[in-house]
Amino acid sequence: MKSRSDLPTLLRTARSALVAGHVNPDGDSVGSSLALYHLFTGLGITTTLYSAEPYPYNFLFLPGADKVVHELPLIEPDFYVVVDAGSPQRVGEALYRQMSVTRRPKLFFDHHVSYRDPGAFFDQSFLDDAAAATALLVYRFMKQHGHPVTREIAVAVYAAVMSDTGGMRYSSTNREAFAVLAELVDMLEPWEIAAKIWEEVPHAQLQLLAEVLASIRLLAGGKAALFEIRREQLERYKLGPDNVDTFINYARAISGVEVAMRFRELAPGRYKVSMRSKGNIDAAKISNEFGGGGHRNAAGFEFAGSFDDACKLVEEIVARVACQ
Repeated sequence: MKSRSDLPTLLRTARSALVAGHVNPDGDSVGSSLALYHLFTGLGITTTLYSAEPYPYNFLFLPGADKVVHELPLIEPDFYVVVDAGSPQRVGEALYRQMSVTRRPKLFFDHHVSYRDPGAFFDQSFLDDAAAATALLVYRFMKQHGHPVTREIAVAVYAAVMSDTGGMRYSSTNREAFAVLAELVDMLEPWEIAAKIWEEVPHAQLQLLAEVLASIRLLAGGKAALFEIRREQLERYKLGPDNVDTFINYARAISGVEVAMRFRELAPGRYKVSMRSKGNIDAAKISNEFGGGGHRNAAGFEFAGSFDDACKLVEEIVARVACQ
């Protein structure tokens, strides 16, 4: 790795940067991006906060979220940083295409394991699949190199960790996650962040949730819970994909359920599928059978076919995986 591609060196010499997370951004992607945005701008680096798609409504309260842009700058930045993406393609087609041909340094912060050879694309990577959230890797970097953690950074990191651990409930939650939140807690209001993330929802979202809960299908002897969200429903309630991200947690909470799957219709016969698991079922193994990827307890893929077809396939796969 050349010295010009080393992040500490870039922070002393670069004048501009671009920070981006993955498409369909979640709390960890947003929080990690914002933490770096505040770090870089605080060092006098002109920083573009980029996202191919809008930030979820429940993370727009984070300081700096209003700075996000969805068009690439006309002048190329001195370096790029990608966070929480799993692979470089997941930043969106436009940015991936630009980064594929650039000679500028590209850096990577992530806690996903699906991208096996980051050195083939990135000049420097900060990776740890044992970390509970990508934001923790960003925080580690700041602490290791003596960068001050401002209130804006603290709020971004705290919200990212809380979001990606499900409020410190998922199996990824570990000692580091608790320790970092304890370091940050005096710089913010925990109740306020929790309320913004989980407790300020549109009435229409709860109306749609009622429909979805009534349609959950239990399969594989009650080990799997599947539900479908149709485009017609989102249009009828005037909601977006970010309004239904948390619905999967209700299915996962059913007693006896070890894997929950949300099928969100993208087009007739095509779905984006999100999975959450607990117990002995590895969500990544199921996702891999459909060409997707992810963690043991959180994964996803796209599915072509009917929801009924998906239910039949999932029932067979879950029964097999559960026996392994």
